[in-house]
Amino acid sequence: MQTDVTPQQVASYRENGFLVCPGFLDAAELDELRGAVMDAIAAMSGSRKIAGPGADLNEGDEYYDRVFTQRINLWRISETVGRYLQSPDLGAMLCELEGVPAFRLWHDQAFIKEPFGNPTALHIDNPYWSFYSPSAISIWIALDKPTYGIHGTPDPSKIGKTESHGCVRLTNWDAQELAKLVKPGVIVQFIN
Repeated sequence: MQTDVTPQQVASYRENGFLVCPGFLDAAELDELRGAVMDAIAAMSGSRKIAGPGADLNEGDEYYDRVFTQRINLWRISETVGRYLQSPDLGAMLCELEGVPAFRLWHDQAFIKEPFGNPTALHIDNPYWSFYSPSAISIWIALDKPTYGIHGTPDPSKIGKTESHGCVRLTNWDAQELAKLVKPGVIVQFIN
């Protein structure tokens, strides 16, 4: 796992709110983590969403439940997932990015976009967490072929000034307007 960050990367993260780390996991690590995630998901019973004791959240048959398969806290049942998530080097990297002495892992979340799943709706970057911290970090590690999203952002001043590798950012009001104009399944083509 490539967790060393340069002062330029730290400054970029603090300015833009995200950091793209090509090669964060090498091919062997990516294969190992992908396999561990898939094995942990397969080990969970049926429609259960949360791994470990005391959790009883299950998938239903609502629209959102058919957008993607979602599993939470796989580190509880997979030593390999736990080793990656609880890596001291990863912790040091996150602390350096945020400029904090320590951090807490809230949970891991795996999203699998199944073939013929319902379309993922336009959305606003807004965490639905049970706590607030200005230093909260969300990490996305693509275990498969990267995908793209079109969504709103709570900070319109960053549109056109920051880049991300995976999303097209619009103002929240433009994202809401676009959602009215397109239907699920529309093909979007990125040119240059």
